[in-house]
Amino acid sequence: MPDLSGDFTLDTKTLHAFRGETLGKDPLVIPRGACVRHAPVGRRLIAHGGREPAKAGWVACELHQSGVGAFAAMVANHSDLARPGQVDENTTASRIEDEHLVLGSWFGLRLLARRARDRAAGGSATVRATIVPVTPDLPAELHHPRGFGGTLGTHQVTEPPWATSLFDVDDLAEDGPALIAATSVLAVGLIQHFGYPETLQMTTDGLVRSQWWSSQLYGRHVQEWATKAKVDATQDTIG
Repeated sequence: MPDLSGDFTLDTKTLHAFRGETLGKDPLVIPRGACVRHAPVGRRLIAHGGREPAKAGWVACELHQSGVGAFAAMVANHSDLARPGQVDENTTASRIEDEHLVLGSWFGLRLLARRARDRAAGGSATVRATIVPVTPDLPAELHHPRGFGGTLGTHQVTEPPWATSLFDVDDLAEDGPALIAATSVLAVGLIQHFGYPETLQMTTDGLVRSQWWSSQLYGRHVQEWATKAKVDATQDTIG
């Protein structure tokens, strides 16, 4: 939610332009194959990767005329045998993968900030992040996919964790150290609910930790992005 509201006319021309920008495209900074399939309108612009027009899946966003927006991405249970976007009936806990949690925070911050800036919204923005669904019947655990995989943190979470912070819209809209620092701050606020102290993939100082990205999934792409964005990468260990 930007402090300075913007505005845009929500009409047929705007909707057609929005669909041209989003449909069939991956909206994420590091592509994950989550293409937008539908872009309806309902007092706001909506885009999502679900199989049905009225049911979002994988990735989704809502963009209001004032510059306020929401973004959601799937961050759990990527290895389940259920259909894409569904939860395996035998799942006893949501396995939140740390890389996907960081990526979702990163992608969401940049996408929403750019849309707000383009709509003349600006100044500072209040950002709130959470993980849902999390309940006593479906608790969440923090995992990592590197090597043979494993658990991070000390315990399960039985209610939705949340993190809130204040950032500058222009900092979030541009690729660079400020965006990485903000992403780390927001993700840390979620990760610490699981009893783990920090993000492994990036730092609150705006650095990318190269060795903590899965080489088969994102490592090369993150390094290429960091080079283009003039973000320093470090091989620092944790401890």
